[in-house]
Amino acid sequence: MQKAISEAKVLLLKEDVTQEELDAALKAINDPINAISKKTNIYPDTGDDFRSSVMILLASLSSVVLFTSLAKRKKRAILNKTN
Repeated sequence: MQKAISEAKVLLLKEDVTQEELDAALKAINDPINAISKKTNIYPDTGDDFRSSVMILLASLSSVVLFTSLAKRKKRAILNKTN
């Protein structure tokens, strides 16, 4: 998972990153999280969907961080080109 995070950070520095690359990086980060959550039952089975809600939240947060970082980087690049 650390490798996937490191590779995603490298993508943020890339000027011509594609949506497919970002999607693959996000999947590479989320897959281990999903695999661990399936193998490890750290929450009691109460019949509710708390676990899936937590996983959805984590996946959403990771994608927000990734896309926000990318947007900020592109904005900085645009500002630097105009200056």
